[in-house]
Amino acid sequence: MLPSPHQLRWFASCILSLALLGTAYAAAQAIPAAQGSGAVTATGTGPAGIIPSDRGPNASLITATQHDSNNGWSSILTPGVSFRFSPALSVNASVPIYAYINVLENIGTKAKPVYVTRTKHGVPGDAALSAVFEAHPELLQYSATFGIGLPTGKTADGLGSGHAGYNFNNHFEKDFGIVTPNIEVGVANSSNLIARRVHKSYTSAGTLAIFRQELPLT
Repeated sequence: MLPSPHQLRWFASCILSLALLGTAYAAAQAIPAAQGSGAVTATGTGPAGIIPSDRGPNASLITATQHDSNNGWSSILTPGVSFRFSPALSVNASVPIYAYINVLENIGTKAKPVYVTRTKHGVPGDAALSAVFEAHPELLQYSATFGIGLPTGKTADGLGSGHAGYNFNNHFEKDFGIVTPNIEVGVANSSNLIARRVHKSYTSAGTLAIFRQELPLT
């Protein structure tokens, strides 16, 4: 019996994740980022420091647990690798793997859908590749991120957009003592690539405008 396309996507994403992590750890020991570097992954699932501050590779494994009012609890593992070529240029790759998640599955037809809750384990979301350009002058700090999403997540479960995506984002920030205001402006065609701390149980596809402003205290 031949494996289904979904099983092939899951197997390929797991092999990719293991290969990326193995390559990074074999190449060199992980290099911690400088305090206050502000670098994050393309999907925004983890803390600052995933991209190394010095030239060279780094690897990470983020674990996250969240609760959705519709689908309950879920557990997410996000392996990732990154490499810094220079103080201004770095690249990174990651893929979320849902160790435990409840999804709504249609056991009926398209004309007469019947949705039931199913618990799934080890299913991937969309993998992400990105390049980051950073400039840190005294007047204004700036970073530009260009990300590409690969359709490794299952669309029916709300874990993927079903097609390749892109995200171009501009981040500006300025330190004023304990206050560091920042603004982000960009464009994307998949919500999975927009930096966010909470995963949604659906994916928005199509041209999206990005605008966000924060006023954090340090």
